[in-house]
Amino acid sequence: MPITARYQSSWTEQNIDAIVYCFDNAFATVLDSEFKRIRDGENQQSIDGWLCESEANIDLLMSGRSPNYTDPMVCLRYLVKYQLRQINLAYSLVKDSQRGIHLVSTKRLHVVDFGAGSMAMAFGVALAIADALESGEEIDSVLIDNIDTSMPMMKLGLKLLGGCSDRAKFNRQLKPFVQACDLLQYNLYKD
Repeated sequence: MPITARYQSSWTEQNIDAIVYCFDNAFATVLDSEFKRIRDGENQQSIDGWLCESEANIDLLMSGRSPNYTDPMVCLRYLVKYQLRQINLAYSLVKDSQRGIHLVSTKRLHVVDFGAGSMAMAFGVALAIADALESGEEIDSVLIDNIDTSMPMMKLGLKLLGGCSDRAKFNRQLKPFVQACDLLQYNLYKD
Protein backbone atom coordinates (compact mmCIF):
# COMPACT_ATOMS: atom_id res chain seq x y z
CA MET A 1 0.00 0.00 0.00
CA PRO A 2 1.76 3.15 -1.10
CA ILE A 3 1.50 5.86 1.51
CA THR A 4 2.31 9.02 -0.43
CA ALA A 5 1.40 11.43 2.34
CA ARG A 6 3.94 10.34 4.91
CA TYR A 7 3.63 11.77 8.38
CA GLN A 8 7.02 11.74 10.01
CA SER A 9 7.16 9.94 13.33
CA SER A 10 3.52 8.87 13.12
CA TRP A 11 2.63 5.39 14.27
CA THR A 12 1.48 4.59 10.72
CA GLU A 13 4.80 5.72 9.24
CA GLN A 14 6.81 3.72 11.75
CA ASN A 15 4.78 0.55 11.17
CA ILE A 16 4.05 0.81 7.46
CA ASP A 17 5.62 -2.55 6.57
CA ALA A 18 3.52 -4.42 9.14
CA ILE A 19 0.38 -2.53 8.02
CA VAL A 20 1.02 -3.34 4.36
CA TYR A 21 1.62 -7.01 5.14
CA CYS A 22 -1.55 -7.17 7.23
CA PHE A 23 -3.68 -5.38 4.63
CA ASP A 24 -2.31 -7.44 1.72
CA ASN A 25 -3.06 -10.73 3.47
CA ALA A 26 -6.48 -9.66 4.71
CA PHE A 27 -7.46 -8.30 1.30
CA ALA A 28 -6.32 -11.49 -0.45
CA THR A 29 -8.31 -13.64 1.97
CA VAL A 30 -11.52 -11.58 1.80
CA LEU A 31 -11.38 -11.05 -1.97
CA ASP A 32 -10.69 -14.75 -2.63
CA SER A 33 -13.60 -15.74 -0.41
CA GLU A 34 -15.90 -13.23 -2.11
CA PHE A 35 -14.87 -14.38 -5.60
CA LYS A 36 -15.55 -18.00 -4.65
CA ARG A 37 -18.96 -16.99 -3.28
CA ILE A 38 -19.86 -15.10 -6.46
CA ARG A 39 -18.82 -17.82 -8.87
CA ASP A 40 -20.35 -20.70 -6.87
CA GLY A 41 -22.62 -22.65 -9.19
CA GLU A 42 -21.64 -20.64 -12.27
CA ASN A 43 -20.13 -22.25 -15.37
CA GLN A 44 -16.87 -20.97 -16.88
CA GLN A 45 -18.61 -19.26 -19.82
CA SER A 46 -20.85 -17.33 -17.44
CA ILE A 47 -17.85 -16.32 -15.30
CA ASP A 48 -15.88 -15.20 -18.38
CA GLY A 49 -18.81 -13.06 -19.53
CA TRP A 50 -19.18 -11.57 -16.07
CA LEU A 51 -15.47 -10.72 -15.95
CA CYS A 52 -15.61 -8.95 -19.34
CA GLU A 53 -18.75 -7.05 -18.40
CA SER A 54 -17.29 -5.97 -15.06
CA GLU A 55 -14.06 -4.80 -16.72
CA ALA A 56 -16.05 -2.61 -19.12
CA ASN A 57 -18.07 -1.33 -16.16
CA ILE A 58 -14.93 -0.33 -14.21
CA ASP A 59 -13.56 1.37 -17.33
CA LEU A 60 -16.51 3.78 -17.06
CA LEU A 61 -14.66 5.40 -14.15
CA MET A 62 -11.98 6.61 -16.56
CA SER A 63 -14.64 8.56 -18.45
CA GLY A 64 -16.09 10.04 -15.27
CA ARG A 65 -19.20 7.87 -15.27
CA SER A 66 -20.30 5.55 -12.50
CA PRO A 67 -20.17 1.79 -12.97
CA ASN A 68 -22.83 -0.60 -11.74
CA TYR A 69 -21.69 -0.96 -8.12
CA THR A 70 -24.49 -3.40 -7.36
CA ASP A 71 -22.74 -5.99 -9.55
CA PRO A 72 -20.62 -8.06 -7.12
CA MET A 73 -17.89 -8.56 -9.74
CA VAL A 74 -17.66 -4.79 -10.24
CA CYS A 75 -17.28 -4.42 -6.47
CA LEU A 76 -14.35 -6.85 -6.51
CA ARG A 77 -12.66 -5.18 -9.46
CA TYR A 78 -13.05 -1.77 -7.85
CA LEU A 79 -11.43 -3.00 -4.65
CA VAL A 80 -8.49 -4.55 -6.47
CA LYS A 81 -7.90 -1.48 -8.63
CA TYR A 82 -8.73 1.45 -6.35
CA GLN A 83 -9.20 0.54 -2.68
CA LEU A 84 -5.63 0.94 -1.42
CA ARG A 85 -5.10 4.30 -3.09
CA GLN A 86 -8.47 5.45 -1.73
CA ILE A 87 -7.40 4.41 1.79
CA ASN A 88 -4.24 6.45 1.31
CA LEU A 89 -6.29 9.44 0.19
CA ALA A 90 -8.67 9.11 3.16
CA TYR A 91 -5.79 8.81 5.63
CA SER A 92 -4.11 11.83 4.04
CA LEU A 93 -7.30 13.90 4.23
CA VAL A 94 -7.77 13.10 7.92
CA LYS A 95 -4.14 13.81 8.76
CA ASP A 96 -4.09 17.03 6.70
CA SER A 97 -7.20 18.29 8.46
CA GLN A 98 -5.63 17.98 11.91
CA ARG A 99 -5.44 21.24 13.79
CA GLY A 100 -2.49 21.52 16.12
CA ILE A 101 -1.13 18.32 17.56
CA HIS A 102 -4.42 16.56 18.31
CA LEU A 103 -6.65 14.66 15.91
CA VAL A 104 -9.79 15.66 17.77
CA SER A 105 -10.64 18.12 20.48
CA THR A 106 -13.22 15.78 21.95
CA LYS A 107 -13.16 12.16 23.04
CA ARG A 108 -16.00 11.38 20.62
CA LEU A 109 -15.49 11.66 16.89
CA HIS A 110 -18.38 11.68 14.40
CA VAL A 111 -17.58 11.29 10.69
CA VAL A 112 -20.07 11.51 7.83
CA ASP A 113 -18.81 9.75 4.70
CA PHE A 114 -20.78 10.55 1.53
CA GLY A 115 -19.99 8.06 -1.20
CA ALA A 116 -18.67 5.59 1.37
CA GLY A 117 -18.22 2.91 -1.26
CA SER A 118 -15.90 0.26 0.05
CA MET A 119 -15.23 2.07 3.32
CA ALA A 120 -11.87 3.63 2.45
CA MET A 121 -12.60 6.55 4.79
CA ALA A 122 -13.15 4.11 7.66
CA PHE A 123 -9.72 2.60 6.98
CA GLY A 124 -8.13 6.06 6.82
CA VAL A 125 -9.85 7.13 10.04
CA ALA A 126 -8.72 3.91 11.76
CA LEU A 127 -5.09 4.58 10.80
CA ALA A 128 -5.33 8.21 11.96
CA ILE A 129 -6.96 7.09 15.23
CA ALA A 130 -4.11 4.58 15.74
CA ASP A 131 -1.67 7.48 15.29
CA ALA A 132 -3.63 9.56 17.81
CA LEU A 133 -3.84 6.78 20.39
CA GLU A 134 -0.12 6.14 20.14
CA SER A 135 0.59 9.84 20.67
CA GLY A 136 -1.37 9.78 23.92
CA GLU A 137 -4.73 11.13 22.83
CA GLU A 138 -7.83 9.72 24.48
CA ILE A 139 -10.66 8.84 22.15
CA ASP A 140 -13.70 7.04 23.55
CA SER A 141 -15.77 6.48 20.42
CA VAL A 142 -15.86 7.03 16.69
CA LEU A 143 -19.17 6.97 14.82
CA ILE A 144 -19.09 6.87 11.04
CA ASP A 145 -22.27 7.49 9.07
CA ASN A 146 -21.67 5.82 5.70
CA ILE A 147 -23.89 6.98 2.85
CA ASP A 148 -23.61 5.37 -0.58
CA THR A 149 -25.74 4.09 -3.43
CA SER A 150 -24.24 0.59 -3.20
CA MET A 151 -24.98 -1.49 -0.14
CA PRO A 152 -22.90 -4.39 -1.60
CA MET A 153 -19.84 -2.13 -1.75
CA MET A 154 -20.29 -0.96 1.84
CA LYS A 155 -20.82 -4.50 3.11
CA LEU A 156 -17.72 -5.73 1.29
CA GLY A 157 -15.78 -2.79 2.73
CA LEU A 158 -16.88 -3.79 6.22
CA LYS A 159 -15.71 -7.37 5.56
CA LEU A 160 -12.34 -5.99 4.48
CA LEU A 161 -11.98 -3.78 7.53
CA GLY A 162 -13.00 -6.65 9.80
CA GLY A 163 -10.55 -8.93 8.01
CA CYS A 164 -7.74 -6.41 8.48
CA SER A 165 -8.57 -5.92 12.14
CA ASP A 166 -8.73 -9.68 12.73
CA ARG A 167 -5.42 -10.18 10.94
CA ALA A 168 -3.80 -7.33 12.91
CA LYS A 169 -4.64 -9.08 16.19
CA PHE A 170 -1.85 -11.56 15.43
CA ASN A 171 0.81 -8.83 15.38
CA ARG A 172 1.56 -6.98 18.63
CA GLN A 173 3.00 -4.14 16.58
CA LEU A 174 -0.49 -3.43 15.19
CA LYS A 175 -2.26 -3.19 18.56
CA PRO A 176 -3.09 0.54 18.06
CA PHE A 177 -4.81 -0.28 14.75
CA VAL A 178 -6.86 -3.01 16.46
CA GLN A 179 -7.78 -0.58 19.27
CA ALA A 180 -8.79 2.02 16.66
CA CYS A 181 -10.96 -0.50 14.80
CA ASP A 182 -12.60 -1.50 18.08
CA LEU A 183 -13.64 2.14 18.61
CA LEU A 184 -15.35 2.37 15.21
CA GLN A 185 -19.13 2.14 15.03
CA TYR A 186 -21.05 2.35 11.77
CA ASN A 187 -24.39 3.35 10.39
CA LEU A 188 -24.92 2.28 6.78
CA TYR A 189 -27.33 4.36 4.71
CA LYS A 190 -28.28 3.62 1.11
CA ASP A 191 -28.64 6.83 -0.87
